[in-house]
Amino acid sequence: MPTQSSDSTHTDNTDNTDNTSRKNFLAKAGATAAAVAGLSAAAPAVPVAAQVGRFLPRSPVTLRFSYWMPATELKVFRALVSARFEKLYPNIKIQYVNNQGPNWGQQKLETMIAGNDAPDVMQHNTGQFEAFASKGTLLALDSYFKRDHVDLGQYLPGTRAGISYGGKIYGTPRFLSSHAVLYNKNTFKKAGVPVPTSSWTWSDFLHAAQKTTNAGHHQWGFGMVNNLFNWIAFVGGNGGQVISADHKKCLLDDPRTVEALQFFFDLQSKYKVVPPPGSLPPAQIFAGDQWIAGTVAMCIVGPWERPAIAAAKVPFQWGVVTTPVSPRTHRTATAVYTDQWSVSAQTAHPEEAWQFAKWLGEIDFHTRWLNAFGASSLDAIAAVDKAPRFVNFDNHSPAAWVEELKYGSPPPINYSNGERAQAVWDQELQLVQLGQETAAQAVAKMVPKIDTILQAP
Repeated sequence: MPTQSSDSTHTDNTDNTDNTSRKNFLAKAGATAAAVAGLSAAAPAVPVAAQVGRFLPRSPVTLRFSYWMPATELKVFRALVSARFEKLYPNIKIQYVNNQGPNWGQQKLETMIAGNDAPDVMQHNTGQFEAFASKGTLLALDSYFKRDHVDLGQYLPGTRAGISYGGKIYGTPRFLSSHAVLYNKNTFKKAGVPVPTSSWTWSDFLHAAQKTTNAGHHQWGFGMVNNLFNWIAFVGGNGGQVISADHKKCLLDDPRTVEALQFFFDLQSKYKVVPPPGSLPPAQIFAGDQWIAGTVAMCIVGPWERPAIAAAKVPFQWGVVTTPVSPRTHRTATAVYTDQWSVSAQTAHPEEAWQFAKWLGEIDFHTRWLNAFGASSLDAIAAVDKAPRFVNFDNHSPAAWVEELKYGSPPPINYSNGERAQAVWDQELQLVQLGQETAAQAVAKMVPKIDTILQAP
């Protein structure tokens, strides 16, 4: 559980309650990264940010910054802000507001905003970001980007979509997370399964999972997570849809979506290549932990799992490959989640808040973060992802996750009620995972519920 910052204005004693979400994996991975930050070669020297010195406030200003990052990240973050940003801008001081909690503090922020008590700058992620942008509570930054000549071309593909809503930019980027398959080379070799390639199919994936499953020896082929970041590779790759482009209609009853969901959850309920409920100790509740322990041969995770793997010093050879392609379309897909820094529309100090958010989105901060903390998710700035320290972290390249960006799109929770819609399908699809419903039965129940959510103000 993350510790409370001593000068936090708001406190919380509960962490995110969604223990199967990709965000929980991110927090867990971050909690181990500091211990392994020195494993890779140092990144290149940091250039001086182009806009430093453009704006220097004449009188002292304190900016309130809300965060949900875990304690180990926060320690490094605060050190970098103190050593760099507050030296560049000596009249700007940062006050830290602990915003950890369910849905990464979304309800807390909603309460603060409703009470005209919003932090000046906020840490956001996909879903939460769009919920606030859609309600006009974030400051549009397009004019600031243009005025200060922020180069949008420096970012990885998909970054602009992750910091925008309704055609306007509302944040500066931190990380991107696509998703790929980790596989245990030792287990594959022992089972006589060839090393997967980027052209492998659903059938190849299933065959590998079946061949590497030996339930009698507590060994399974795949660690499943009932979460969009796992099953969207199959749904999107199959040409299926979840939500209409205008976010007004649930499309989970698309036959291609139903087909993909049934295949994915059949991995547990029909093919038995996934550990059954209750068969593993609490320490292996997450698919990434199951894979690190050697209990499963494969799992689908983001690059945020890299620090945890490095810290665990896994005793086997491993690789990472893009998710399998659909037999229908011969392509795969991934949801690309973005972490952002946003400025409140309520701030009394928009210029100072922009300078802080801008610095957090610049190569100066990003490279310093890599040097001090190590590699985890894909950095939004492409040049940082090419740094030796990032590429060679734990002697394993992130190339498959970068490749997945070609097939990526924002997850279908990037609208005002996205988290509510996700809660509906998370609950109903659990029954499909357990074999208590078919995918067709589940979507028949979900679609009207989600349509109601989408039509709500």
